Formats: sequence, structure tokens, C-alpha cells
Amino acid sequence: AGVRELAAIGAERGWQVVVVPPVSLGGSPVSSTRIRNLLLDGDVGGAAELLGRPYELVGEVVPGAGRGSSIGVPTANVRVREPLLVPRSGVYYCRVVAGGAVLDGALNIGVRPTFDSGPLTVEVHILDWSGDLYGRELRLAFVARLRDERRFEGVDALVAQIRRDIAAVRELSSSGAPSSPGGTPLPG
Repeated sequence: AGVRELAAIGAERGWQVVVVPPVSLGGSPVSSTRIRNLLLDGDVGGAAELLGRPYELVGEVVPGAGRGSSIGVPTANVRVREPLLVPRSGVYYCRVVAGGAVLDGALNIGVRPTFDSGPLTVEVHILDWSGDLYGRELRLAFVARLRDERRFEGVDALVAQIRRDIAAVRELSSSGAPSSPGGTPLPG
């Protein structure tokens, strides 16, 4: 229906029709298509700028293969609740929100090519925290993309890269990316 038709229907029913011009940012209109394309490219910073907030995934922590703990970098495997879109595979700096706590995390979206190239997973290492999260709901707010997912020649090379990813998260967190309190205990 066009604006005139909507205005006529509104007049019959007692409401006013107001036409709002498109919102633009950076010379281009803000649209769901533009945001979706940024996320598919892994540009979570660009998507956050258009959304006015970080893009988020929400889900329950479920058991995984236990590889993270076995290599000294435990992760929470998150079964995402019906997302509109999972960003491009790769490693991200995210904020992990659980209950009232907000912590920094190194988040991996991918198929774990060094191990088995299985189904797509979403798993997060929460910095400076340990404990049991099974069954808990986590909100993962994307801050920045660190790198593409890739296959490593072995576990030692993978662990070395994960340590570099964690260092990158710490640096971004302390250098002006919107801050979150590090080391805050998760409630409950």
C-alpha cells in the first residue's frame, strides 16, 4: 500500500500517518540488508555502528567434546537460540553476559578444522574465569573480529594462536573498545 492509501485508511480509523525518511549513516541508508551483509563479512564493528549496539547471539551452554579443557583453554559451547544470523566463521572478541556479570571472551565460530571439521559450533573462552556453566544462558555481544578460522598443523600451533587471540582480546579491552569489568564472578 502506498502512503496515500495508508493515510486514507488512517483517517478512516482515527490515526495519523507520518512518513519518516530513511536513516543514513556514512552516506548509505541503514537497512537490514546492509547489516546482514556486514555480519556475513564478519564486520561486527560496522554492524554495531548501524544497529546502535553490538550484535548478539544468545544461547544455552551445552557439553562439547572437552577439547578446550584438555588443551588448557576451556570453552563454553553455546547452543544458539534461533539467531537471525550467525556472523562469518572466525575468532572474535566478545562480551559474555550471564546474569549481572559482563566478562571479556575470545569467541570461535566454526567447524574446528584442526580436529574434525564437524558441524558449525559457537564456543567462547571467558577470560579470567573458571567454573561450571552447563545449562546457563549466555549472551554473546560481538565487539571485534580477530581473524579467520583456519586449520593448524597440530595442537601446539593451535594453542599458541589461541594464546595470541586471548592477548589480542586483553589489548582491545584495555585500549578503548567499550570496557567491561574483567574478572567479575558470574552470579549463582
